[in-house]
Amino acid sequence: MRAMTRPSRRAALWALAAGAVAADWVAVAARHRRAEVVAKPGAMLALGSAALASGLHERPWGRSVLGGLGLGLVGDVALLRGEQRGYFLGGLTSFLLGHLAYLDATRRMGLHRTAWVLPGGLVLTGCLWSSREVLPALAAEGGLPAAAPVAAYMAVIGATSLAAWSTQDVVLGTGSSLFVLSDTVLARDAFVAPVPAAGVRVMVPYLLAQTLVVVGALRHARGQR
Repeated sequence: MRAMTRPSRRAALWALAAGAVAADWVAVAARHRRAEVVAKPGAMLALGSAALASGLHERPWGRSVLGGLGLGLVGDVALLRGEQRGYFLGGLTSFLLGHLAYLDATRRMGLHRTAWVLPGGLVLTGCLWSSREVLPALAAEGGLPAAAPVAAYMAVIGATSLAAWSTQDVVLGTGSSLFVLSDTVLARDAFVAPVPAAGVRVMVPYLLAQTLVVVGALRHARGQR
């Protein structure tokens, strides 16, 4: 049997990533916890493998994007372990560092003063308004030690989203806004009031966001907009 060619291997890995993402969405919708524990990290690993096969690591910003993916995987695993404060803070820290890595990637791509930032700004403003009760709820429950880490994360993800739109890449910008949307639902569900079908409303935009960041970085590498 002949070995797979590089394009065939790349296509197979992207198909695997798509299947893994779909499997996680099904597991979340069905509330099948055991399947989700496998599918969610599996989707991130498959996406990272597809990104490597596509040569993302060869781009000036590729290592930063791959680092963000890796930190996202660590954060996913931490949050899947349980809801204890240690796991939550570990996951939050990993995601914060991951978004800093994505922020570094956008810097390497080049930032511009552009009207492209307006869609990201509108989404960010809406999500900040929707999550306006999150920090007061955390402060009321645990004081500054509870609210400060979440406030820092909100600031970083907001800055990363605006920076992504400033690259003038609509795919990258859309991915960054989906991160904001996903985390807004997660925060409201965790700290304010239960959100119907929260798992699906968090995971669908989250995995789409991770995918679009990778695709956007690859498109940008080819000079596309």
